Amino acid sequence: MDGTSSWRATAGLAAERSVSSSVVLAGAVFFPTLVPTNDFCASTGASYLYALYYKTGSAYSSPIIGTSAAGANTISNTRMNLGDGVASQVAIHIDGTGNLPGGPQVGRRSSSAVR
Repeated sequence: MDGTSSWRATAGLAAERSVSSSVVLAGAVFFPTLVPTNDFCASTGASYLYALYYKTGSAYSSPIIGTSAAGANTISNTRMNLGDGVASQVAIHIDGTGNLPGGPQVGRRSSSAVR
C-alpha cells in the first residue's frame, strides 16, 4: 500500500461491532465481531469471523473460511458464523511444517466451545 490507500469493512448486521484486534497473515486480515442480544443485562450475542484481503477488504483470492454458491458461481466467503458467545481474539496456529491445521482459531469468553 502506498500510505494513502485504505478501505473500511461495513458490518453485515445491525449492531455488529468489532470486539478485538485483527490478525494479518499471508495477506489476509482476520477479525471477530459480535452482534449483541437485545437484552441490555446480557453480555453475550452471536459472533462472526471475517477473513478479508488486506489490500482491498474483499474476499481473499482463494477460499480461507469456505465458499458459497451464488447462482452458477462459487464465491469465497468473507465471514463465517461462530455461533453464540463472545469471540475474544483470533489466534493463528502454524504447525512445524508451515501448515495451518484447521485454519484460524477464535477464543471465546463464554460457555461455548472454542472452535
